[in-house]
Amino acid sequence: MRTRQRIQADATARLLEDLFHKAAQVADHVSRELATLDGFPAAGERVSVTASNETTSTESAALARALLSNQRDEFAEGLRFLVADIHALHRAADALLRARLSRESAPRHAGPTLCVEAQKERDGSLEWGDPLCPLPAVKGGLCVGHYHKMRRWKMAHGIDTSRDFEPAAQ
Repeated sequence: MRTRQRIQADATARLLEDLFHKAAQVADHVSRELATLDGFPAAGERVSVTASNETTSTESAALARALLSNQRDEFAEGLRFLVADIHALHRAADALLRARLSRESAPRHAGPTLCVEAQKERDGSLEWGDPLCPLPAVKGGLCVGHYHKMRRWKMAHGIDTSRDFEPAAQ
């Protein structure tokens, strides 16, 4: 028996696949239309831009081009936000997959085991950190990516980083 979440996940996957194909079609269509509005049609197609009493045909073409460019930019921005949301959901799903029912039964280590646990104690973690980072801590209590982001943030803010280096294991 399929659960409600599984049905929603399947529907979402179908929608994303459809959007993937439409995004490619949108890119092709917009480039053809912009080429036509430039006066250089790709395959002899014409965009129907008509002149009115207030604007010439050149002005109408420029306005249509600006409108189409704005719509293209809004679509691209929406896709960027969608990708960011998908990444956030992916990280949340990874965190849920690693979750345990009881933390008392889990063995406690002396230091933090996940990158996110060490981020709470660091300056600037709101700027360079990720509150959902599921990666293991490998360098300075952080994952490699966040360690380098923290170091770059410190250098940009004039904080001494000379003691951040750990000696190589022998």
